[in-house]
Amino acid sequence: MPTVHIIYHAIDLDGKCSGAIAYHAAKTLFSGFNRVLRGLDYGWPFDEFSTIYPGDAVIMLDFALYEPGDKFVRMHRISDIVGPGNFIWIDHHKTSIAEASSGKFIVDNCVPDHARGITQEAYKSACALAWEFFHDTRMPEFIELLSAWDCWIWKTLFPADQEKVQNLQYGLNSVTNYPDFEVWDSLLNEPILADSYIERGAIIREYLDLQDRQNLPKLAFGTRLDGHPAIAINRRCSSESFRHLLSDQVAPLLISFIREHSAWRVTLYRGPTGQDIDVSAIATQHGGGGHPGAGGFQCQELPFPLAWAHPWTHGHEQVGTGLPQLRTPIPSGVAR
Repeated sequence: MPTVHIIYHAIDLDGKCSGAIAYHAAKTLFSGFNRVLRGLDYGWPFDEFSTIYPGDAVIMLDFALYEPGDKFVRMHRISDIVGPGNFIWIDHHKTSIAEASSGKFIVDNCVPDHARGITQEAYKSACALAWEFFHDTRMPEFIELLSAWDCWIWKTLFPADQEKVQNLQYGLNSVTNYPDFEVWDSLLNEPILADSYIERGAIIREYLDLQDRQNLPKLAFGTRLDGHPAIAINRRCSSESFRHLLSDQVAPLLISFIREHSAWRVTLYRGPTGQDIDVSAIATQHGGGGHPGAGGFQCQELPFPLAWAHPWTHGHEQVGTGLPQLRTPIPSGVAR
């Protein structure tokens, strides 16, 4: 029996929600196929030759397989293996859109949606595009909220419901949320149930907000990446976490980094004074990608110095570079 491979970006709710939408749609669209879910992230191992076979189908969501030198050669391989009409690719990242628009990659069902709407950066995320691709009914509100968050336009699209957007993120991330789990079954069948996750997320966010206020100023330090002054934190955190550090700081670029799967995972956000910075361009230079306001990459060696400013406090002395005055050496045990 042939298989429909549903490959989704595994590290955020946009990828998981779009994977869930495709998983449910594939039951009808690819009737008679086995449905197999595979979550991937950039840098994770995946061998298309030993996984995908002629006669199979592939739905790839919020993700693209890149290869150094020829970024889309692996996408071509998959298209060649499964044949015409059996590769659906739904993505919204600026780097993927640029590659798809270049004419180098052609697939029958390619759904990257170019910038439109509120601002130059305003576009729909993968879960919104997946809903529109597989359904002809009104999009549930919870998908609109997830899409706005992932595209960095939630403050513009939902100015009166900003806390609602954030609380939904925290609520859904507090439960097991793989695409074939109950959370998505219930939401896709009864979208009103999103309210319970929003209420749950409000409690979680209040606690985590307190932890951020207390701890992040002790963890942050000033550094530079590709010539851009930055505030960095050796912890996984969202762009909203940095607001506890930015009341009077010069911060064109914000960096969150952790060690994961024998590599560094670096997440970049545009800071309040970085209006001219295209974060996706920086991430692409280091083998990753993303959006103008947010992006990321993986690396074996960090491309910025661990110049420690301890603690990062408001009112610190500034040097001419816009970085904090270094007051103590790098603590022992910190990777150099």
